[in-house]
Amino acid sequence: MISIHCSICSTVRVAAFPFTFRYLPKRKRLSALWGLLALIQCGAWVGVHAQEGNFGAVNVGTTSATPISVTLSFVEAERLGSIAVVTQGAAGLDFANAGSGTCKAGTEYIAGATCTVNLSFTPKFAGTRYGAVALLDGSGNRVATGYLQGTGVGPQVTFFPATQSLVANFAANGLNAPQGVAVDGSGNVYVADAENARVLKETLSAGVYSQSVVANFADNGVAEPKGVAVDGSGNVYLSSNPSNSTGSEVLKETPTADSYTQSVVANAANNGLGGAAGVAVDGSGNVYIADIGSARVLKETLSAGSYTQSVIADSITNGLRFPQWVAVDGIGNVYVADTGNSQVLKETLSAEGYTQSVIASTAIDDLQSPEGVAVDGSGNLYPSCAENPAVQGGDVERGERSSPCAKIFS
Repeated sequence: MISIHCSICSTVRVAAFPFTFRYLPKRKRLSALWGLLALIQCGAWVGVHAQEGNFGAVNVGTTSATPISVTLSFVEAERLGSIAVVTQGAAGLDFANAGSGTCKAGTEYIAGATCTVNLSFTPKFAGTRYGAVALLDGSGNRVATGYLQGTGVGPQVTFFPATQSLVANFAANGLNAPQGVAVDGSGNVYVADAENARVLKETLSAGVYSQSVVANFADNGVAEPKGVAVDGSGNVYLSSNPSNSTGSEVLKETPTADSYTQSVVANAANNGLGGAAGVAVDGSGNVYIADIGSARVLKETLSAGSYTQSVIADSITNGLRFPQWVAVDGIGNVYVADTGNSQVLKETLSAEGYTQSVIASTAIDDLQSPEGVAVDGSGNLYPSCAENPAVQGGDVERGERSSPCAKIFS
């Protein structure tokens, strides 16, 4: 397990953001990009801006000594219906309302008013944990959201071999070229069903999955979704690509009381996306994009309700060739599946920017054309390879060092 240095942010302030809607045409799939079951747990922005509230390192099963006070703002006059505290969209896990805050259900708040919620952290597992606190109106819609992060410290036992079960397939669910996959705090699975131009949610209940649609072409303009990620509040992020690169975009689907509200994180017109593939989010609400069409990895940094784009790596400075997937760990390091160069890169975050190193490659590990990469809460890295003989039929294996794509790179 890696050691994670965390600072504590005592207050989180929230401001509203106007949502933008896009409608995109469909296109045929140009390349076979497929995702990994999300081993990462990522927190991100949900239509409101929030600085990160970080509890730092806490022993597994132990409650943090000092609560974090989160300050949330009401942009419009609102009667507060309830307060929700979640870990990747699931209540009753790592984060909890510690009480004594000033946000009170049933209270009328004027526009510009603020109130506080005090939060505690009791990690259930080792590694980085992401969550959020949300103020809801009487219908269960989110009024404001603040993000939380903490690191569980303790031993973690892994049992081999894992037991395989089927979540969804073509025969039962009509899947056609599924690519990105993500998981929330309740064990629900999100699938980017590329050829069907939709993102699905497979809701887990009593060991059985029931399917629903998060976004699709007909209702949301989603075309050839590839990457998908879930943040600390349960919002879903996806990449969408129409028949030409001028419409590529990364969308955010924010849960409402009975559906999702769609907004745009980045697109071709405003951000120069040439073909968005893998998507990741961190605990501060920043969004990371593998932009295949422009051979670069982008960071969309959240500030005061909007995103500022920066380039983490590209073809000119870093020699990227067809970067397909991206992942981010609990301290902001970024991992890139650089398919064209048959390597997995680590972009290490520092005060000066990012420093690049090679985690695995053809020369070092006989790694062949990695198409996906994920990082878990303990900092272990999982690549996927379509052309490696040890990976049959596009399956991702986790095991000992018998092959480059069956390795856990710690």
